[in-house]
Amino acid sequence: MTRTFLLVSYSLLALFLLSGCFKKRDNQKFEEYDGPMLVNYDVELLYTDSARTRIKVKAKEQYQLKNEDFEFPKGLHLEFYDEFEKLEATLDANYGYFNKEENEWTVKDKVVLKNIPKNQQLSTEVLNWSPPKREVKTDAFVTIRDSNGDILQGRNLVAKDDFSEYEILNPTFEGEGK
Repeated sequence: MTRTFLLVSYSLLALFLLSGCFKKRDNQKFEEYDGPMLVNYDVELLYTDSARTRIKVKAKEQYQLKNEDFEFPKGLHLEFYDEFEKLEATLDANYGYFNKEENEWTVKDKVVLKNIPKNQQLSTEVLNWSPPKREVKTDAFVTIRDSNGDILQGRNLVAKDDFSEYEILNPTFEGEGK
């Protein structure tokens, strides 16, 4: 009996001493991770139609987010091709974001859209592109230079994504400035 009593006493003492070694955890709430789920480097994406390349996207870095959107924090370069895979237009920007749910791209910061056959260039700070509508638009200030060196400026542009047709809804005229 003494032996059993000592064994139980030492066991309880050891259990008591060891219980202080473990950190008690309250039901801690951990912050949900809000960063990219996947990061890709030196990305080249091809969008095709009837086995022909229609759009090529190049980027140094691409983040895939939890909601399946894509972010291009170090900029991107897009190339638009016609049905014969001839380059029609290019688009460059220092930042890009693709919203999967709305199927719309937003590019920002030194945006340049060029129509290759017409030798025209559009410059702005923000441009939204809707692939299903094959349309680009912006409320921001735009400058368009054509092959003759003529310059058009204004706000609220709507254009085809290959920049073959466009309309500036609020043009500014010489002397008005930004």
